[in-house]
Order: sequence, then structure tokens, then C-alpha cells
Amino acid sequence: MSPVRWDLAPQRIAGIGASAGGLDALKPLIAGLPRDSGLSFVVLQHLPPTQTGTLAALLAPLSPLPVCDAGRRHRLEPNTIV
Repeated sequence: MSPVRWDLAPQRIAGIGASAGGLDALKPLIAGLPRDSGLSFVVLQHLPPTQTGTLAALLAPLSPLPVCDAGRRHRLEPNTIV
């Protein structure tokens, strides 16, 4: 495990969760997010293992913010959706 870096500025993170059928509820929420809130948005959706890896591609066209899939050691950035 890496040591904690105390020199980094505090970060504000908003977590958004949805069930497997929650994509329709996520769409207007993601489309309405402000461009400059300074928040890092982390979106989680409960899906079966066979349907992973598509959420970012579905949300990106709707979002005013950059959207990407999270990966190992992914660094959260303000005004983005992971």
C-alpha cells in the first residue's frame, strides 16, 4: 500500500448509485450536471458480471463532463465522471 500524501489538496467526490434497471434515471441526472462544480462524480451501477464496461459509453454522449471507466489506481479529477 502506498503512503498517504498529505500535500494533495482535499477533493470533493459525489457518489451516485443505481440498480441494474436504473439507467433511465441516471440519464437526465448526468445530462443536468454542472460543468464547473469542482466535484469528481463516481457513478456505480449494479450489473451482472457479463454486462460490465458499458456504462461510461452509454453516459458519455449525454454528459457535459468527460466520462471514463475507472481502472486500477485511477486518479479522480474535478469536473469528471468515472
